[in-house]
Amino acid sequence: MKHRKIKRILVRKKRIKQLSSLDALIKVEVNYCIDEIIYKISLLTNEYDENILHEIRISLRKLKSLIYFFKSFIPKEEFSTIKIIIRQLITPTAKVRDYDIDKANYIDPSYLENNQDNDIKTFMIHSSNEIHNLQVKSLKTLLSHEYKNSLVKLKMRVNDCAWRDSSK
Repeated sequence: MKHRKIKRILVRKKRIKQLSSLDALIKVEVNYCIDEIIYKISLLTNEYDENILHEIRISLRKLKSLIYFFKSFIPKEEFSTIKIIIRQLITPTAKVRDYDIDKANYIDPSYLENNQDNDIKTFMIHSSNEIHNLQVKSLKTLLSHEYKNSLVKLKMRVNDCAWRDSSK
């Protein structure tokens, strides 16, 4: 996977050097981010993987940052629409990731330190069930046609957008 990532970076750098306008740069960079998200989602099979989910969230935040970075070149109404779409893409991953972090940092250590405490045992069972349910729900959402279609539509929207010229 690391070799593939290096190859993709080199191809991307070559493409960026060949660009003749800011419009083309924005489109290439946003498309790259979206392709990266689609690729990472494809790594999720029918099994939840918190590391892949984390990578997907990083890619989504990169996309969001990129859009904010180029905000002054995006028509205002288009920026608002794109921002909403990105927020909708991030939302299904937020709660489950928070639970993953809480479990690793608080729940598991508490259980290891107090595994004889009945309240801790009850809480551990309840939280494990909650986490599992969230994982299933998030996985189902990420692998859904609607989610993939949202990414494809975002990509098409970016490619069809008439970006503002900064010199005006």
